[in-house]
Amino acid sequence: MLYPSQQRRLIGRSLVYVVGFLLFIGLASLQFWHGEAMAQGSDAGVAVGGTTPGTIPGTVPPRLRAQVTILHAAPFATPLAATAIDICDQADAVVDGLAGILFQQVAQVVLDPGTYDWHVATTGSNCGGVILVLPTLKLANASHTLVAITGDGVNYPVESVVTALDAGGANLYLPLTAK
Repeated sequence: MLYPSQQRRLIGRSLVYVVGFLLFIGLASLQFWHGEAMAQGSDAGVAVGGTTPGTIPGTVPPRLRAQVTILHAAPFATPLAATAIDICDQADAVVDGLAGILFQQVAQVVLDPGTYDWHVATTGSNCGGVILVLPTLKLANASHTLVAITGDGVNYPVESVVTALDAGGANLYLPLTAK
């Protein structure tokens, strides 16, 4: 038999556990739906609420994509138009969305997670006039990386500063099953 003070403590403690559990479930579901909406909204070729090609609707959420922001802060030429750069990949092709970036401009692209080896070339050189080889970018799901290109080539060498604005990471989706 429990004394009245013990009953109140037991009821109070149980109430705290129930409220905590409901709060946890509510926040977890809010985070899940918010994350899914962000994943679907950031997928360039997929409409919000749609699925990526090759998936069965409702089974696998679209992967979260990585963002790369290029900040051109390298005044290596006198007329502004001569500072235009292209970001090129290993196949010497200009990366979509990263062409003709002028001094003091910012360009941003959304890409699939993975490893990218890029270099900076002068615009119009078909990726032949390499100014700078960027370090290998390892982009995780939902990451955001800033690449700042600095230096004037005379007083300071043209260099890059790569900063992870959002590290992103692996997303684990577990199926919910019941018997």
